[in-house]
Amino acid sequence: QDDFEAKKKEVGEPARDKFYGILTKEYKKNGSTGFLVGSSLTWIDLVVVDHMGVMDHYVPGFLDELVEMREMQKKIYAIPKLAEWIKKRPHTPQ
Repeated sequence: QDDFEAKKKEVGEPARDKFYGILTKEYKKNGSTGFLVGSSLTWIDLVVVDHMGVMDHYVPGFLDELVEMREMQKKIYAIPKLAEWIKKRPHTPQ
């Protein structure tokens, strides 16, 4: 556990800040659409939200300070067809 925390601080946090820093910049640049590119859902939105889910599963709290990305995640999870699927999908490890 100590080694995990040390690696998280040494490697994980800088990588998170760089990766999500780029995504947050693009999100903000795209205006108030709630998506990373354009004005509707694209595959990159799904990839990012899925990655966030994996991170939440394995490292709870690690992405909590990413306000804009959480905003995007909520918007995408609220899309009716996705929300319906998320409710009924089988649980699988992320």
